[in-house]
Amino acid sequence: MPYRLSWYQKNRIVLAVMTGVYTVEEMQARNQELIDQYLERGQAPIHLISDARDMRQFPTSMIKVQQINESWLRHPNLGWTVIVGNGNILLNFLAAAITKAMGVKHRTVATHEEAIETLKKMDTTLNQINV
Repeated sequence: MPYRLSWYQKNRIVLAVMTGVYTVEEMQARNQELIDQYLERGQAPIHLISDARDMRQFPTSMIKVQQINESWLRHPNLGWTVIVGNGNILLNFLAAAITKAMGVKHRTVATHEEAIETLKKMDTTLNQINV
């Protein structure tokens, strides 16, 4: 499976890891799992770290990607989204454009450690998290 979701910090930070070829169908399945198992069950604000460093291929239609992701991007419990993997220019562009258009708090960083430090700066209730 080209994606895996888990709690990085129980009820507050979700870690999503995407690898290989990531299809529209897998994106839809991940989004539903993200809503059902994490955003609906955690303590708001729930932040998302998406590690895309090993993702080789993904849907690139901005309209389609926005439509597929809209349900979780507009979820009232969502806090910040941070993408790890700033080496992919197309992914960075799509993520920045979609999150800006939808008013989502978003950053792109190079490393997992940077993602945690970014979240700790944006949400001071997370300061007790170890990198």
